[in-house]
Amino acid sequence: IGKGLLWGVLFCGVMYRLARHDQPVALFFARGIVLGLVVTLAVVLWERSIFGGLSSLASDYRITGPFSSMHNGGAYIECFFTLAVPFVIFLQDSSKARGAKLFGVGLLLLTTYALMLTYSRNGYLAFSVATLLAFATTALGAQGRHKLYRSGAILLLGCAMGAVAIP
Repeated sequence: IGKGLLWGVLFCGVMYRLARHDQPVALFFARGIVLGLVVTLAVVLWERSIFGGLSSLASDYRITGPFSSMHNGGAYIECFFTLAVPFVIFLQDSSKARGAKLFGVGLLLLTTYALMLTYSRNGYLAFSVATLLAFATTALGAQGRHKLYRSGAILLLGCAMGAVAIP
């Protein structure tokens, strides 16, 4: 518990210092979370391809990813996926580049696939709530005619995520 508190205090110090020098703190933080998600997804895809097969829906192998404490059970990996999705949506929404937006879509679809491999109903529910809240915030934050475009894009992306999740 003390180590977690120490890391939290150190993190607050770094964030305070960055904010004092007019650095985009939220952007740095979001990029770090998304980078961690990319690494986690790479480990999960490697793990699944070795132990269960990427397309095998009959395998009941529960992924652990880079979370060493998952051998005892727990909800660490699905909590991380749930936490990371709003940051992916934030970066996707704040980016102007089409390639970054497509990368965000791919990341959301892969995260949905990886979450389904945890076989955790609580994780599914938490992921759905976090994704819906992030989508709603993004859609409501749009101005004028962009609101209709964003709402349609969000609906399409939500359907694609559902199509990945259903099998």
